[in-house]
Amino acid sequence: MIIKYISIVLGAIFEIYCVNIFMISFAPIKQIKKSLLTVFLIIITVFHIAISCFTNGIILTVFAFITTLLISQLYDTKQYIKIILSIALSVISIAGELIFGGIFMLIGKGNHIDINTTPESYALGILFSKFLVFTIILVIKSSKRTLEIAGIKARYLVLLSVLPITTIIFGIFMNNIISAITDDTQKILYISLNILLILANIITFEVIRRQNQLEKSEYELKLLKNSINEQTKHYEELKSSQEEIRQLRHNMKSICIGAIAELKAGKTENALEQLQNNISIIEKSSKVIDTGHPSIDSIIENKLNCCSDFNISTNLTYQYKDPITINEIEIAVILGNILDNAIEACQKITDTNKEIWGSITVDKRNIMINIKNTAIDSNNLKTSKTNKKEHGYGLKSISHIANKYNGYATFSFSDSIFTSYVILEN
Repeated sequence: MIIKYISIVLGAIFEIYCVNIFMISFAPIKQIKKSLLTVFLIIITVFHIAISCFTNGIILTVFAFITTLLISQLYDTKQYIKIILSIALSVISIAGELIFGGIFMLIGKGNHIDINTTPESYALGILFSKFLVFTIILVIKSSKRTLEIAGIKARYLVLLSVLPITTIIFGIFMNNIISAITDDTQKILYISLNILLILANIITFEVIRRQNQLEKSEYELKLLKNSINEQTKHYEELKSSQEEIRQLRHNMKSICIGAIAELKAGKTENALEQLQNNISIIEKSSKVIDTGHPSIDSIIENKLNCCSDFNISTNLTYQYKDPITINEIEIAVILGNILDNAIEACQKITDTNKEIWGSITVDKRNIMINIKNTAIDSNNLKTSKTNKKEHGYGLKSISHIANKYNGYATFSFSDSIFTSYVILEN
């Protein structure tokens, strides 16, 4: 009898360990003091051992689920995810018992209830089934194809929950009638049903995983296209504005002649108003970039003005050995995102060492954008903006456009310098 209770205690402790291994595969553990964490786990373990010693069947299954759900509260994820994971682990536990029962019936002379005839066999049964559960959990943990439950849609959550719950109910039912199974045909049927039910859970999981990933990819692509379209619209408007500035430069003579005429006529206020209305535009026109590509010029000019406002020194060079043959608006999108990230990184620097420099080189084969900026860390890839998704899709826009033109984008950080390097096929 002592062996029986020792196996129960060891099985309960091992089960608690398995729960933690399973949960951490899907969610990070919360920041909790080690002392509180230890006390909590000890209480949960003692509770689970007590339940395991004095209950069985459906009651044990219910309390095992409660134990799992309590432990899941240690992990940082949404509550509905914790419930789904607890249900999933209950299914895994049931599957372990069903698999063990099937194996025992295949190799044994009777049914798997015979395992209880001796304390030794009972202990073997518990430890073997727990080992199976542990093995299944390790397979899930090591798998790179895990389902991202946090982003799954409600209709899939229903499907993901119904079949596991059905499996649990079936497992409890089978454990209650197993003692009546004596015929070989019934044994084969029992084993087949167990295998089919477990396979059904696996297939359902995989189908939902694939469908969820597909819909997520489609959704992200839609957001990415919307982001690029919005930026394209913005740069077109910016291009139009910069063209107005260029036109103003050409009209400077007319503006000055008009102001002089107003002054000669004694209309001083009119002359001052005319000059004042145009002075801000005139100031900006002094920084006009002219590479022959209006969209690219517009975004560079705009970002240089931002750098001037934030006291960021700049040194950008342009080498256009050959004309650009691809959509220059998309190049402007890349430059806009890179320079936005660089400006944001420089703003975080408290000293005067704020600098952005680099080059844009165009030849017959490639368009190379190499932009460097001073930074305190590698968080150019992160953001302090309220809209985190917007920043993320900005970075994805760079890679998306680069891939579109058979190129690539890389980002690196070394010696307080962040480098953004993009190459496109011209």
